[in-house]
Amino acid sequence: MAENSPPHLYKERKGRKSPATKSYVMPVSFSEILLSVHLSLGIVVTIWQNRDAN
Repeated sequence: MAENSPPHLYKERKGRKSPATKSYVMPVSFSEILLSVHLSLGIVVTIWQNRDAN
């Protein structure tokens, strides 16, 4: 049983890892896109306010 358990755990781990990395990579790229959009929006807003001030 001790010999049979590790392969089962490894198999479960391997099967779990693939979807986990997929679902982990997506939010990271999505949050990066959101962050860049937020930063660019902030830059545009500051430029707009500077234009209004001038």
